[in-house]
Amino acid sequence: MVRTALLWSSLVFGALDGRAEVDTSLLLTPLIAGQTINIGTLRCGVDPARPDVGACVGQVSDGWCLSLAHLYVGLEPPSTMAPGQFPYRQSANGCAPQIRVDFRLPRVCRGQPYVVAFHAEASRAGQNETAWGQGSPTGRNWSMTTGFSCRPADT
Repeated sequence: MVRTALLWSSLVFGALDGRAEVDTSLLLTPLIAGQTINIGTLRCGVDPARPDVGACVGQVSDGWCLSLAHLYVGLEPPSTMAPGQFPYRQSANGCAPQIRVDFRLPRVCRGQPYVVAFHAEASRAGQNETAWGQGSPTGRNWSMTTGFSCRPADT
C-alpha cells in the first residue's frame, strides 16, 4: 500500500501546483545530511509528454526541513561541485518538508544516462546541515553524484 502511494505521488507530482506532471520514479535515492544522517529521499524524473523537462524533489521527515536546493543535471559530471554554481536553484518559503527543483535537459531524454548532483540546506531543531542526494563520492569534500537513464521516448 505504501509503495503504491509513493508511486502514485511520484506520477502526479506537480499537477496540482500548475507545473508539469513529472514522473519522478526514474531516480530514488536517500537524501543524506551531515555526511551520515539519512533525512529523507531524493526523486528525479522527466515529464512523459516533454522528455526534455524534468524535476527533482527532495523530501524529508523526522522534523527535518529544507530551505534551499541546488541542482545539476547533465550528460557529464559538473565542472565544479560548488552548489552555488549549479544551474538550477529553488528556495522554500521558510523551511519546508519538501522542495522541488525543475530542470531542462540538454537534449531530449532517450535512454542515455544523466548525471545528477542535488544539494540542499537542511535543518532540524537548531541543527543546520548540508545534504546531498546519495550517490558516488566525487572526491571533492563530501559531495556526491548519482543519475538516471531515461526511458526511451518511444515507449
